[in-house]
Amino acid sequence: MPVFMVKRILTIVLTLSVAFSFAQSRPGSVKGTVKDKRTGEVIPFATVIVKDRDVVVTTGQTDFDGKFNINPVDAGIYNLTCKFIGYADFNLNGVTVNAGKPKVVDFDMTVESTMIQEVTVTAQTELIETGKTSDIVSAEEIKNLPYRNLSQIVGTTAGVFQQDGSGSFNVRGARSSTNVVFIDGVKVRGDLNIPRDAILSTEVITGGLPAQYGDVTGGVISTTTKGPAPYYFGSSEILSSSMFDQYHYNLGALTLGGPIIRSKSGQPIVGFLLASEFQYNRDGSPRSLATYKVNDDKLAELQANPLTPASSGFGVLNSADFLTANDLVTQNYRENVASTAVRMSGNLKFVTSEKTTLTFGGRFNLRRGRSGSRFNELMNYDNNAEYFRQDWSTYVRFQQRFGNATDSSNSLIRNAFYTIQMDFTRNTGFNRDARHKENFFNYGHIGTFKTTYRPLYTLGTDTITDPSDPNYGKVMNAYTQAVWQSVNVDYTPSDNNPILANYT
Repeated sequence: MPVFMVKRILTIVLTLSVAFSFAQSRPGSVKGTVKDKRTGEVIPFATVIVKDRDVVVTTGQTDFDGKFNINPVDAGIYNLTCKFIGYADFNLNGVTVNAGKPKVVDFDMTVESTMIQEVTVTAQTELIETGKTSDIVSAEEIKNLPYRNLSQIVGTTAGVFQQDGSGSFNVRGARSSTNVVFIDGVKVRGDLNIPRDAILSTEVITGGLPAQYGDVTGGVISTTTKGPAPYYFGSSEILSSSMFDQYHYNLGALTLGGPIIRSKSGQPIVGFLLASEFQYNRDGSPRSLATYKVNDDKLAELQANPLTPASSGFGVLNSADFLTANDLVTQNYRENVASTAVRMSGNLKFVTSEKTTLTFGGRFNLRRGRSGSRFNELMNYDNNAEYFRQDWSTYVRFQQRFGNATDSSNSLIRNAFYTIQMDFTRNTGFNRDARHKENFFNYGHIGTFKTTYRPLYTLGTDTITDPSDPNYGKVMNAYTQAVWQSVNVDYTPSDNNPILANYT
């Protein structure tokens, strides 16, 4: 293949990669400077090691100016170690690397002695980030919040308003429809909630939006989920309010992760993470005040005899018009509004070579239950509508690095990388009657009517039109049919809507 054709193909591929890269989940990086603590001179060729607990993830090396840049580094919490001959090892634990941004870490090395052989420091969270108005909520902070819902977590950020009981939120007064939510670089359409234990961090950008997000006029919520760890871990959780109230909030959560296959050197080459939540609510949004409803005996009486003859002898009245306070009862929950939910998130990562990785990930949300209505609360709650929502998305991400952070050569592509990501999302849902479902002709059907008709004659005049009749052409008095008169209607109630049929 000619060289100019290869260049043309590479140009097209790079152009497409740039065009579609705005929605990808960008990894972070770690950079900084290594100096002698006493003299302030930079230390070239020092080694910086990035570890997940005690497992080495990647390494880097300082240049002649004592600077290092380790790129890419997946979002997460790491322990860093800086080493150089003649100096005590410097351990910096709990360094948080966020997606799409560099983490600046500087090391002030101390000369090794019999008294000082190793220095260990715990990293502190940065209080101010310049360049944009944003707030990053970490997994540890999320665990300490009384919320599991992602939209509620976002609502704790300054400049974000969320109405109680609403899944939408407003950023700095903008409409909720102008907000954009990304989970692992995939734009969310539909339910944005994921299992709480799957969240690594959530960044809420309320101003100074980066160019990668395009022409967003509201806020941007970028959530990064946890990836496979080089060690096995898991957690489970069960919550229930059934012993303490009548709302019956019940939730079970299970999270598992770790390596599936390791190399001969012990490094994981295939790892997984799976987080799930299962939730049931008898009433997920109870009223602040007691709820009224007709007692069961009176309701059964109204359903059997919904109409009462009028005292005047003409027509009928609704029996429900004669309800009294004695016919009502109060309770702290609404009837027939139970709901269930399933939330799952996971990923599978393959280390395909020393410099390439392939990741498959996705999320699944299912919600179903009954919709409450103030019009139905008193006596028609059995007919609350049924709802169903299902959202799922999946993505595949390929990443390749060029060169090596520890490479001391003058190569221009040292420590460079690229990422290609594709995703697919599908949303389905409906609201319907729980009994009739897709049987549309059963909606409102109360029964069948058979009407008997007979002809009605009236006395009048008629012209003889039969040529063979001796009176042809004459106008004579006669009885003629005026209309077909309805004389009887037979009604057969339907079983599709028996209570509604009682009104007929």
